[in-house]
Amino acid sequence: MKIRQEYVHFSYELAFIKIFVGWEKFLQESFISYMAGAGLVHYKPKLYLRKVNRDHALKILSGTEDYPDWSKIDEVYTLRNYILSVGALHITITTN
Repeated sequence: MKIRQEYVHFSYELAFIKIFVGWEKFLQESFISYMAGAGLVHYKPKLYLRKVNRDHALKILSGTEDYPDWSKIDEVYTLRNYILSVGALHITITTN
């Protein structure tokens, strides 16, 4: 049985969307965890705010929007600079 080309393209698009959503979820969960005081074995970033619970962290990250927009890299950098000490979480993403 041969798969129609449109289904193959749909599968590629679905895979891309899943990767993109997974990346956004990773960023959000990382920020929320750090804001709640979590760290890694030998690394715990310095916060500019007191530890907060998960719901409060999500409200801070969302600001006036319904949810944080992790697709805007400038906003991700701004959030990082407001919440974590400079150099605490170094994110380097290049765009073409």
